Amino acid sequence: MNILKIFLSFLITLVLTIASGCKDNSTNPPTQTGELIPLALNNMWVLKSESYDSTGAILSTRIDTMRITGDTLINNEKWFIFNYSKHSLSTNRSDGYYSYYETPILEYKYPAKVGDVILFPDSLKREVISTNVQITAGNATYTVYHYYDYYINNVTDLSWNVFNAPNIGTIRIEAFRKKSQQQKYITMKVDLISYKLN
Repeated sequence: MNILKIFLSFLITLVLTIASGCKDNSTNPPTQTGELIPLALNNMWVLKSESYDSTGAILSTRIDTMRITGDTLINNEKWFIFNYSKHSLSTNRSDGYYSYYETPILEYKYPAKVGDVILFPDSLKREVISTNVQITAGNATYTVYHYYDYYINNVTDLSWNVFNAPNIGTIRIEAFRKKSQQQKYITMKVDLISYKLN
């Protein structure tokens, strides 16, 4: 009988200790360490892409796999190559995630704060909307950075929401088109299904 009481007391203490150590990610910002999109040989992300018409009906669905297949040195800096294009080079620096198009271009500021902006030469503006929003994709919920992309000077009526989870990668991309001056409709959504990091 005493052994049962001791065991139950130990079990209750263990459960309370574990429960008190758990944190609610919905109120805590994501980590500011590591990399926004982790880059290493054979890292892989499986993504589900759906396109929609203006009524919200699904036009097409497909599954894509992004994989890092190689790396190269440019000016003594390591750049990683993705399987979808040998010309798609990426690296992480202390101020964020970069792509290489004849010269390095900062794609996503990280770490970042709400209101940070990147202006691209083609009039695209990328703004940090949140550093602590929750997104459910596949069978998991992630705390992510929310980036909003749109063209200034009305170059086009397209805009995007991009949700990146630090140390995991892109969780969701949503593309929108204007229906009218006040209304937008979603034209495409890409969700992370699974990933494998090395």
